[in-house]
Amino acid sequence: MDKKLIRGFTLRTIGLVIVYFSMDFILNKSNIIQQAVNMELSFLFYPIIAASTALYSASILNLFLAGELACIMVSSTRILAATLFFSIIFANSPTPQSFRPLGFWLLMAALTIIVVRVAGSVSKYYGGVILKTFIESPCIFIVGYVLSRVLSILVGTSNMEFLKSACLPEKIYYSFLALSILSILGIFQNSRDPYLSYIGKKFGGLFGKTSTFTLIMLLLFYFSDFRPIVANLFPNYIVVIEWTAVCLAAFAIYRRMRAYVSNRLTEDLRLGKWTTHVQRIFHEKGKVVETSKVAEKFVESGLKGGILSCLIAALVENEVPASTIESIIGELADYEDDYHPKLTLKWELENLEMKSKRRRMEVLVSTLIQASKFLGLSSQFHALEEEVKEETI
Repeated sequence: MDKKLIRGFTLRTIGLVIVYFSMDFILNKSNIIQQAVNMELSFLFYPIIAASTALYSASILNLFLAGELACIMVSSTRILAATLFFSIIFANSPTPQSFRPLGFWLLMAALTIIVVRVAGSVSKYYGGVILKTFIESPCIFIVGYVLSRVLSILVGTSNMEFLKSACLPEKIYYSFLALSILSILGIFQNSRDPYLSYIGKKFGGLFGKTSTFTLIMLLLFYFSDFRPIVANLFPNYIVVIEWTAVCLAAFAIYRRMRAYVSNRLTEDLRLGKWTTHVQRIFHEKGKVVETSKVAEKFVESGLKGGILSCLIAALVENEVPASTIESIIGELADYEDDYHPKLTLKWELENLEMKSKRRRMEVLVSTLIQASKFLGLSSQFHALEEEVKEETI
């Protein structure tokens, strides 16, 4: 552990201690502010301390950890900090008794959102779309239940008869319940069957979930509130109107599904971006391929498409046989960085990145040495080889 980390940890800890004693003096032991605003402020002490402690924890995690999961943990802890502040205020006086359950439901909603975010990150490496779907489905129901409870409290304490008669909390509850069930279809989004894949993507993506929820809400409002009005106005045409809407919706879904399936079936027949990139370079007559830029991109970030394109184009232009090209670029084409943990210490991540950079340089030098024997630009490759060797020292 270097001095920078120790200093950062010490300063953050001192800052938390200062916040604690400052808030204790201002809110509990001193009456200056209370007299100025003519209000008792001691109820803010515990919310501020809880939020400060959570923010302190987030800063410590950000200081010591690195990786995708670390970012999720830090941002989730910050969300938790804000949630704790308002939850504790809602759950205690001077909040009216009827509003105090809001603190619990707010905390439940925040924890559910955090679980979904963590599941989305973890599922990329463990369990895939199946794990993500079966975690998201109950979480959707929980969010809907929490939202319906919050709306029930707000509607119950309001004097707006329209909100009470519209049964909005019940509609929210049943919409989220239906959405949580339908979201299970998201497990098919990576199916090889294009029809199942279309259904899975529609119910597995955020846009699809939002559209489904909106449609369910509209249907509930229609059948509970608007259909009786339409039936009274057009008693002889209500069935025709509804079946016309159903047919139009089915036709629109069919058109979109057909377009998706058609694109999916012809996807494998198209030239990939990489092949097109190679051809573009090969046909750039009179231009010198700047290998230094693409080589630097590979060494710094591991992106090998550019350097492979340059090498293949140059070798083909010099009429090098395909079997020889394959042997020259084989090591570079097969190169992969070592696995980087998604949750690790920052200094460990820096060491792994430096090690990967050295390996990329070694692979690049080896490939360019072989290629320079067949290229008319061998002097440029040799200069680049010397430059890369100097960087590895």
